[in-house]
Amino acid sequence: MAEGVLNPEAVLAKIEEFRGNVSAIARDFGVWRSNLVQYISTKPELQAALDDIRQTVVDKAESNIFAAVEQGDLGSSKMVVSMLGKDRGWVTREEQTGKDGAPLVPPQIVFTPYDDADTGPANDIDAPEPEGEADDIGGS
Repeated sequence: MAEGVLNPEAVLAKIEEFRGNVSAIARDFGVWRSNLVQYISTKPELQAALDDIRQTVVDKAESNIFAAVEQGDLGSSKMVVSMLGKDRGWVTREEQTGKDGAPLVPPQIVFTPYDDADTGPANDIDAPEPEGEADDIGGS
């Protein structure tokens, strides 16, 4: 690790400058992201600062979402009720079983290949005639 490059004061300043974006901080110092994460984890004051600034970013994002809801944005409204309205029945339902507890069976599509001489089921000798289209040439 680049101990000579990293010091708590400099890392703290970069945490604030880059709003907790560890990848950007690591690039700025010229160190691997994983090394920076390990360094921060050994310094409780840096970890606390990183956690705090990330919570501030989440707070701002929540404010933006609530503002969008206030303006009538349907997508934001759906997200809010699916996350915060669970006690009111707003949940995303995912079926785990079929009717009456039977297992869910995905639909199966069967493809029947035709050989070169065959043009499909309509030319099949055993195919039944469509109803109402008998050979009634003379009319009634």
